Amino acid sequence: YSDGFYQVFSGIKENDMIVTSAQFLIDSESSLKAALSQFTNDGKSSGGEEDMSGMDMGDESKEEIDDPIIRKGVIDVESIDENQDGKLYQDIMDWNVISDEPGRCPICGMKLREYTIDEVKENLKEHGFEYK
Repeated sequence: YSDGFYQVFSGIKENDMIVTSAQFLIDSESSLKAALSQFTNDGKSSGGEEDMSGMDMGDESKEEIDDPIIRKGVIDVESIDENQDGKLYQDIMDWNVISDEPGRCPICGMKLREYTIDEVKENLKEHGFEYK
């Protein structure tokens, strides 16, 4: 990185589309499409027909993936903090994916973000999850 420019050595090819800003909007839209697909019979969104084939959305539903960091039912947030540092890692697309260690979401592959325990509880509350 220098003077506002990045030099890319690998990982993309000429004419590949890349995101340089507004990643939050992409994350929000993909999360919305996933939520809408739960309300249709065929598993397809009833919304717009944007092409999202380039995104790794996965074929499994949240219930089919068996991973201990995917929290179900009433989430005991404080018990997740095994190292007692007051911080946890949470996915911003799948708010019930919470770990005591850095890592990636087993559902969408996004990097987990670090939050305080109180922030994790607030995130769960805002997104309709039960916690204690």
